[in-house]
Amino acid sequence: MTPSELQRYLHEHIPLTAAMEVKVVSCGPDAAHLSAPLPPATTGLTPMACPS
Repeated sequence: MTPSELQRYLHEHIPLTAAMEVKVVSCGPDAAHLSAPLPPATTGLTPMACPS
């Protein structure tokens, strides 16, 4: 299976992979290398100083 075939399979069978814009960089019989443009993690909370 080529990377583009695996990517198409993932997007068709696991819609979240399409929503997350997951790309298959490479794949082989034992592993697949995926990437996705993830935004920086934020909690929406204001940072606070820890008491010392």
